[in-house]
Amino acid sequence: MKNDKHTHDHEDLTEEEINAQDDQIGEALDEAEDTLEETQGEEAKLRDQLIRLHAQMENIKMRAKRDVESAHKFASEKLLKELLPILDSLEHALAVSQDAHESVSAMIEGLELTHKMLLGTLEKFGVKVLNPVGEMFDPNQHEAMTMVPSPEHQPNTVIDVVQKGYSLHDRVVRPARVVVSKSA
Repeated sequence: MKNDKHTHDHEDLTEEEINAQDDQIGEALDEAEDTLEETQGEEAKLRDQLIRLHAQMENIKMRAKRDVESAHKFASEKLLKELLPILDSLEHALAVSQDAHESVSAMIEGLELTHKMLLGTLEKFGVKVLNPVGEMFDPNQHEAMTMVPSPEHQPNTVIDVVQKGYSLHDRVVRPARVVVSKSA
């Protein structure tokens, strides 16, 4: 009988241990479920933030694209506003030239003034005239139309400009067409 009591105590102890382990497992499971819920909540928040950031990036891209398109479309507007008075001057000069009572010198003076206004406007926008008489020939800025023997000039010197060139912010838009000296 003594032996049975010992076995029974051992079984009771085992049941107590099992119950304690069950409690520990239950607590651990509850903790894990709480942690899982928190993690899922954080994941949902992060996913929502990611979706919002993605939408913001798409909006920024679209806005930037519209801004660039608008800038390209209206980039010439300022230039046009500056050129309109010159156009008005040319129209006035043409109207004056129709009048037989106006002198040729007045028309020439008007055309010179209009030419000066146009050059001033172009300079405001970074345009420079390339008129390289006396300079050394530069194939990046000049287009040689012909070469002429010239004892008065060093070889490869621009001695005449057939057509002026133009640059925009130091980038050649149209090279100057020139006559270049060569050894006599």
